[in-house]
Amino acid sequence: MSLRDPNALHIAPAVVLGYSVVHGAAFVLFGMLAAVLLAVAEREPVLLLAVFVLFTCFEVFFFGLIKIVDEALLRSLGWWTIFVGNLLAAITMLAYFWRRHVGLGTRARTQWTFEHPAHQR
Repeated sequence: MSLRDPNALHIAPAVVLGYSVVHGAAFVLFGMLAAVLLAVAEREPVLLLAVFVLFTCFEVFFFGLIKIVDEALLRSLGWWTIFVGNLLAAITMLAYFWRRHVGLGTRARTQWTFEHPAHQR
């Protein structure tokens, strides 16, 4: 009789390391792209829309990739746990960038402020 459970989870260090390297590289590249977009958005605030589109496309791409590569993972974790994790990561990154680009919020508000012609003097 074997003491090993055939249904037990087997963790392969090489797979964990490989996933961690790919995951880390993807987020470093994503963060660099977001940083560049935010730096450019300081001069042209309308590009904040591009940052929003980037984050949205990344989420859709990530879910699609998981669905293709490992649908069992998606079923076992649940789509909502992955979504919440990615949303928390995105909020953290945006908060970090927002603190580093202090003038961006003010510039965006002044750029996007809409005044009705009847209210102008």
